Amino acid sequence: MEFVPQEFASFMTQRLDARPEPVRILEVGGGAVSRVPHDDAQVTVLDCSPDALARNTGAVETLVGDAQVFEYGERRFDVAVFWNVLEHIAVPEAAVERAAQSLDDGGMIVVRGPDLGSLKAVITRFTPHWVHVLFYRWVLGIADAGTAGRPPCRVEHDGHADRVALIALFRRLGFTMQYEQRYVGDQVLELERFSRLAFRLYAGAAALVRLLTFSRYGTRETEFILVARKALRA
Repeated sequence: MEFVPQEFASFMTQRLDARPEPVRILEVGGGAVSRVPHDDAQVTVLDCSPDALARNTGAVETLVGDAQVFEYGERRFDVAVFWNVLEHIAVPEAAVERAAQSLDDGGMIVVRGPDLGSLKAVITRFTPHWVHVLFYRWVLGIADAGTAGRPPCRVEHDGHADRVALIALFRRLGFTMQYEQRYVGDQVLELERFSRLAFRLYAGAAALVRLLTFSRYGTRETEFILVARKALRA
């Protein structure tokens, strides 16, 4: 089970506790799991996979659709969450912009994704999908990985899903940055538990890539979380 960093969880709890109940959360690509749990929250989940949505028992509404073109209509939300989603979308900025339009003033967008400069992301981008499935099954211990509605999904790794690009997008949309965290993700930690030799090879290769690319690639941190807040109207 993927961990949610405690620092981020505490930040979101403080922000959501200050809002009127119930908090309305949109989980884009949320599938069966909500990553920003909150007592009494009304969670709406959008996913392109009906099989993944069928596993979600806590949502007040589940929507099947493509986040890049989905029309939210009159629905309004306090928080929109993209947790490990944008790296799988061909036009990630379109998905963010559509969700942003559904937020009330002062609403927040949460994005968690891979640091595209990490060796993990580079390996993921240039290896076939079946390799990712085997990693999930052998290293992460998810026996049904790759079956209907189960991760891993195929990756796009479009440049607009990059952390720096997303920050620039938020600012263009009139959002202000509220929170940023970079850290070593669960997949790398699980690799170390699975095989110390494999982890040392990975860490050594990442260090070499950092040296050869003047730290542009091979970053130690493999994941990031961003939280941006929509401006209040005057």
